[in-house]
Amino acid sequence: MTNPNRLYAKLDKIQPAITQAIKPVLAREATRIVALMKETVPVDTEALKNSIGWRFGRAPKGKIPLGSLRIANSSTKVVIFAGDEKAFYGRYVEFGTSINVAQPFFWNSWRASRGSARKSIEGAVVNGLAKAAR
Repeated sequence: MTNPNRLYAKLDKIQPAITQAIKPVLAREATRIVALMKETVPVDTEALKNSIGWRFGRAPKGKIPLGSLRIANSSTKVVIFAGDEKAFYGRYVEFGTSINVAQPFFWNSWRASRGSARKSIEGAVVNGLAKAAR
């Protein structure tokens, strides 16, 4: 290796390039998953449906985080949440109770979307690596 500083400079560019490439993909996939959840959630008063959402970082206060995706070695994290003071019953709908049968909306949506989300994220990683290597 003739110039290790050049290599170190390229290596230092990798994480920011990957993060920059993945962030819009995470947002797109989270939006798609949330839309599917809203389509499949049982609607009575629409309170639970309206409480489903996502954002970067942590779930808002009072919301129940249902799942999250984090970029390795980064603080970038997407969290999907549902429930609030009006729709506190989301977990009872998802998993059921001794009285009511389960009507899953989160895990089924996640399982249906997981493969395509993973492929989109992997593609963004490859694009980020290619950009950093230039």
